[in-house]
Amino acid sequence: MTPPPLWQAGADDAEGRTLLVLGGDRPIGTFLRAHPSTDTRLLVACPAADDYKTEEIREDPRVTLLPVGHLTLGPAEGTTVTAESVGRDGARRTITADAAYLSLGSAPTAPAGDLTRGADGYCPPTGQHPRLIVAGDLRSARFQRVMTALGSGSEAALHAYYAARDVLTKD
Repeated sequence: MTPPPLWQAGADDAEGRTLLVLGGDRPIGTFLRAHPSTDTRLLVACPAADDYKTEEIREDPRVTLLPVGHLTLGPAEGTTVTAESVGRDGARRTITADAAYLSLGSAPTAPAGDLTRGADGYCPPTGQHPRLIVAGDLRSARFQRVMTALGSGSEAALHAYYAARDVLTKD
């Protein structure tokens, strides 16, 4: 079972329901702001790497954060979804919800080719060929995608500018 991304859920999908959200990325806050009066409960299963991303939703009464080290999503049974989780403290628990959604941005999707990937799937800039600039959220899980992409675009523009003026040094 591959859950749909949270941004595809509308107010009708959430009204009066408990949703299991896999990952603690920023679209959760966007969803909550877009549906401020929706009577829903979000169970947000998030790894430690997503902790800083959940700051804006932490106090929302519709959200229950579930710090996990590992989660296995089971097949949908009737009108419910079940997951088995191992908390960061090692405690096991069963999570039941009406539906499951993905919070986008929690896994890198690098294009095929010669990019050097780390164990986490990201492509650290320092490990690439000098003529390759890794942009946006492929660089690392630790940065804001929009700001990282902006910085990456600026870096690429400066490289082109300096190369056109033969200013680049050869390292």
